[in-house]
Amino acid sequence: MNLKEGDRFYIFSDGCSDQFGGERIRKFSRRRLEQVVRNVSDQPLHEQKNAINEALLDWQGMHYQTDDILFVGFRLS
Repeated sequence: MNLKEGDRFYIFSDGCSDQFGGERIRKFSRRRLEQVVRNVSDQPLHEQKNAINEALLDWQGMHYQTDDILFVGFRLS
């Protein structure tokens, strides 16, 4: 693997993608989570954190959190 300065990595638990919500009370899904990350990946990490958290909370709505949620992002410098 060729790594270079500025590369970003994301590690997350299944609690992110397994969170129920939305209009039809479905799982957030890995695909949806990956799309959110792609949409914000060019922003500073603190802004990414806020955007990802907001997307998960918006999806969750009034539903209880169904599992632990762990999401870690870092950039090589």
